[in-house]
Amino acid sequence: MAILRFPNPVSDVDKFVYTFRTIYSKLKGNHDFTHDDVVKVLIQSGLVSSSGAIGHTALTRSTRDDRSRDPLYNQIKMYSELYRMLGWLKPGTQRIKSDFTEIANYIGEQPLDDSLRKLIEYCVISIVSPNPLVNSLSGNIIRPFLLILNLLDKCDGKILRDEIIIAVLSNSNDQEYNADKCSAFLHSIRGNYQLLLDNLSTVVGSIQENTLKNYTRFPLGVLKSTEWATRQTDRSLYNKYLTYYKITEKGKTTISSFSRLKDIRHEMIESYSLRERGAFTLLSYYMMLGNCGYNIEPEKLLIDKCLFEAKNIIADLSVTEPAKILYSPFQQSTQEEIKAANDIESE
Repeated sequence: MAILRFPNPVSDVDKFVYTFRTIYSKLKGNHDFTHDDVVKVLIQSGLVSSSGAIGHTALTRSTRDDRSRDPLYNQIKMYSELYRMLGWLKPGTQRIKSDFTEIANYIGEQPLDDSLRKLIEYCVISIVSPNPLVNSLSGNIIRPFLLILNLLDKCDGKILRDEIIIAVLSNSNDQEYNADKCSAFLHSIRGNYQLLLDNLSTVVGSIQENTLKNYTRFPLGVLKSTEWATRQTDRSLYNKYLTYYKITEKGKTTISSFSRLKDIRHEMIESYSLRERGAFTLLSYYMMLGNCGYNIEPEKLLIDKCLFEAKNIIADLSVTEPAKILYSPFQQSTQEEIKAANDIESE
């Protein structure tokens, strides 16, 4: 069974945002940086250590001829994969090199106010597989955080780590096995702890159970850091004392905000012309910023142009209002489509 794997260099949202802002401040303008470049930045900034050491000593202790065994290099690889999932990094001239996306300018430089926090949360909820920036072998077709939030809403405001594994991370296609079906499944096993263990065992397969549980560190960290949910421990789910995540008022508000948006996946638009896809890409960029509270009124003429150029996509997808688009171009569009969007913007 395919498992969606989240890297776990850090589980706290504020920390991985701060780390990204540090990387951006030192490497912006460098359109082809490597993991080693990022390692040096984070060591100089005192944000990573190795074998109990910091600074140059940490780099010396970490460096291996076999890079797969280099602790700092592997830690930065995990950061990089996570930032690509969020749409903040893209491949450089080679896939092992990186460059910042246009949205990284906001994440890296804008004041950490309500609008930027909403944009960060938008990027989290927009994490999707497949993603052209991420080399994933799992084959999952899923928007995991949106599914987690919907399950919280439909499952009495509660979700367990192991339930996330069996209903979300192992979900091969959330367009078919959607939130309604997942919630019905979880309701069917709740109260029977052995059934939960049996389903978890089925999912584990050849993956070590502890490794599988590590894939939930980032999702659970996000639930806490964003204050979408809080940790609770009681016997309410399986007649056994277990720690689960309980939805907060902020979580309910977030679900309500995103439930009004139309979840658009790349495969829904890939049959249209490059010009139409470029216009839709640029339109979705401005709608994302507008939904997060940024002023997009100065771009009204350009937005109107995109609406006209992408009118067939909008009509065919039954988008009633442009602001109701859930589509992050930096997490779903191809580089060819983003270039087409940039061309339209520069006309």
